[in-house]
Amino acid sequence: MSRKSVRRFCADPLHQQHGCCFYCELAIWLVSPHAFAAEQGLTLPQVAQRQCTAEHLKPRAYGGGDERENIAAACLACNMTRARRKKPPSPERWRAIRRRWVSRQVRH
Repeated sequence: MSRKSVRRFCADPLHQQHGCCFYCELAIWLVSPHAFAAEQGLTLPQVAQRQCTAEHLKPRAYGGGDERENIAAACLACNMTRARRKKPPSPERWRAIRRRWVSRQVRH
């Protein structure tokens, strides 16, 4: 998916999610990593993991499409770790897992 497509797919969900990741609920960025880093008090490597991605709630590999209802805004860390799973957990299950990690301050 191109960067332009990601912006198009992410803009509405990101706004609806109040600028936060669908899974971990941490603030994420779509346009300016430097401004986000300064605003959040993070380093650029930390900010890289919080980049907004278009997350397919039902993965395309399992028949999910690019419909608006199937797209959520997720940080790169949550999206990639879910995608790397042999069988990705449901969005609800992954949300519970990631929120638990954040509450325990596990490295994001």
